[in-house]
Amino acid sequence: MKPYSKKYLTLALAGVLVSSMPVSAFAQTEPAAPAGVPAAPAGVPAAPAGVPAAGTTPSTTTPSTTTSSTTTPNTETTTPSEAENKKEREADKSNLSSRDYTINKGERVDASKVLSLPDGAEIIGNKTFEFYSKGNHEETVTVKFKDGSTKEVKINFDVRDRYDDRYNNITLTNVRYDGTYLTGYTSAKADIYIKRVSSGYGYGYSYDRGYEKIGYADNRGDFKIKVDLKEGETYSVIARDGSKESRSVEVKNDNYKNIKGSKVDASDLRIMGRTLTGYVKNHPFENVRVYMDGKLLGSFRTDKNSYFSVTLSESVYDRELDDLKFYTDSKTVENKKIKIKEALEGQKLVKGTANAKDEITVYDASNRKLGSITVNNSGVFTVFLDRALIFGETIKVEAKNEAGDITKIEYKVTKNAVEEVKAIAYIKGYPDGTFKPQANVTRAEAAQMFATLLNGGADFGTSSATKFSDANDNWFSKAINYVVAKGLISGYPDGTFKPNESITRAEFAQMISGYVKNEKKGSSDFQDVKDHWAKDAIEKLNGNKNVTGYPDGTFKPNAKITRAEAVTILNSVFNRNTTKNSLNNVNTSSLNKFSDVSEGFWAYYNILDAANTHNRERLNSTSEVDMWK
Repeated sequence: MKPYSKKYLTLALAGVLVSSMPVSAFAQTEPAAPAGVPAAPAGVPAAPAGVPAAGTTPSTTTPSTTTSSTTTPNTETTTPSEAENKKEREADKSNLSSRDYTINKGERVDASKVLSLPDGAEIIGNKTFEFYSKGNHEETVTVKFKDGSTKEVKINFDVRDRYDDRYNNITLTNVRYDGTYLTGYTSAKADIYIKRVSSGYGYGYSYDRGYEKIGYADNRGDFKIKVDLKEGETYSVIARDGSKESRSVEVKNDNYKNIKGSKVDASDLRIMGRTLTGYVKNHPFENVRVYMDGKLLGSFRTDKNSYFSVTLSESVYDRELDDLKFYTDSKTVENKKIKIKEALEGQKLVKGTANAKDEITVYDASNRKLGSITVNNSGVFTVFLDRALIFGETIKVEAKNEAGDITKIEYKVTKNAVEEVKAIAYIKGYPDGTFKPQANVTRAEAAQMFATLLNGGADFGTSSATKFSDANDNWFSKAINYVVAKGLISGYPDGTFKPNESITRAEFAQMISGYVKNEKKGSSDFQDVKDHWAKDAIEKLNGNKNVTGYPDGTFKPNAKITRAEAVTILNSVFNRNTTKNSLNNVNTSSLNKFSDVSEGFWAYYNILDAANTHNRERLNSTSEVDMWK
C-alpha cells in the first residue's frame, strides 16, 4: 500500500474537516415529547444560553462520542411550540368579537345563530340562552375553531318584553277560579276587569271593549273577588292601573255544581282509541269519575298504586286531555296517609291520624314492635308503647288497610317544642306551572325576596317613589325602599338601581351579609375571591355555612345567581331547614309544586320551603330540621 494513495489522502482530508467543524453541526434535533407527556406550561421562559433546562443534567459532548448526521440544506424543521403558535393564530386571526343582540323575554336563542362562525368552527359548552327578566344580560361563549384553538366571545343580550309598548309592564299572574272566587296577582291597587270570550260582552251590563270592572287588588297586588261565572264558559281577565294595562289571561269555569264529590288531579294521561290511562296520586282503590265540559265520559277504580284505565263514552283527542276533570266519590281527599301528631321524648305513646279501620303498628329502628292499634271511625289513633321513646331515635309507623295494603313512614322522636313559627312564602312560580330553577335572579327580585323575609310579609309600609330614576311606581319599588333604608343594598353612581339586571353571586352575598349578625368570618380559600371587592362578605357567609363554592375550589363571584341558589342561601341565612322528614305530618299534595323541579333536584326541598307558607315547630337549639305542622 502506497503511503500517499488517493484513497487515504481523501480520508485524511475528511478527518481534518471533521475536527475543524463545530460540535453543534452534529447536534440531533430534539425529539417531540411522546403522547401523554405535557409540554412546558405557557409563561415559563426558556433557559438562557449555556444554562441547562430544568430537570436535565448537563453533559459534555466530545468529537469522539458525537455521531455525524446528514443535513439537507434549506429544510425547515417545525418544533411543537411553533405548531402550537400556528393553532393560536387561527383563533387570533378570527374577527369574532363581542356582539349585541336583542331578544324577547322568554325567547330561547342559539348563540351559534347570533355569531357568524367561520367554516368548521363550533360553540362548545352552553350555547342556548333564555331570559325571563328584562334588561341587559352578558354571557360568554367559547368558540372552538377547526384547528382546535379556542376563543371566548361575549354576547350582550338586550332582553325586551314584546308587550311593553302596549301593556306598560303591568303583571297579571296565577289567575284561578274555584267556582266562587276569582283570585290572582297583579300590581298593587290595580282594577280587575272581565268579559266572556264567546260573546265578547262583559260579566254584567256596562262594558269597555267588552270588559267590566269587578274589583281591585290589595296593597300587595293580590286579589280575591267573588263572582258568578257561567259554567263551562271561558272568560278573559285584565288588570288596569291608570293608563297601564296587563295582558289578558283566560280562565274557564269548570266547576259544575251538579257534579258531586271532590276534584282530584290526574297525570301521565294517555289516550289510545277511547281507552284512557293515567295516575291519580295518593288515591289507591278509589272510585273516580271523569268529565269534559260538565259531561260524564266514564268512571273507574284506581289500583293499589293509584293507576287507572277506563274506556270513555266519547272520543277525546290528545290536545283535549288537559280539559278532562276528575272527581272522587270520597267526601274528603285529604286524609289518605299516616300523619304523626305527637311522638315525644320520654312518652310511651304515639298519636296521629290515618284512614278509619287501618291497623297501625309502631316499630323501632331495629324493627322491634313497640305497639299497635286500630284507627277509630274518626281517623284518629293513639298507639301505647311498651317503652319510653328516646330523643332523636327514628321510629317506623305502619298502616295496614282492610285490603292488606301497607303504607310506611319514618318519624324522628323530638323534644317538646319550644315555639311554633310561621314561615312565609317569599317566591312564586310562573303561570305555566314551572319554577325555572336555573333562571337568573334580577336585582328587583332579590330585593323583593330579601325584604319579604326581613319584614315577615310583603306589606312594607314604604313609598312606591324611590330615589332611583328607574325604580319608581313598580311592583318592586316598595321592597327596594325597604332594603335601601336598612343599608343592605344601594344603587349606582348614575342614580339608577338597574332593577331588571341580573344580580351576581357577589352582589347577592354583599346584600345579605349585612343582615347576618353572627360573626364567624373564616378563610374560604376560594381561588377567585382573594382580591375581589366582596371578599369580606363572601367569607362571612362561608364562615357561617350560608354559602359554599364549587368543586373546583372557586366561588364564581361574578356569575349570575340562579333562583335555586338564591332560595338555598336565603333559607340558610334565615334558618329555614326543610328536609324530606319535615313533611311527615302534612298533606304534600296541597303544596305548591312545579313541573320542572323533581324530588331528585338538589334544591327541591329548599324550593318547597320558599314557595309555601307553613307553620313549623322550632325545637331545641340542637334540632337539625323543621317539622311542618
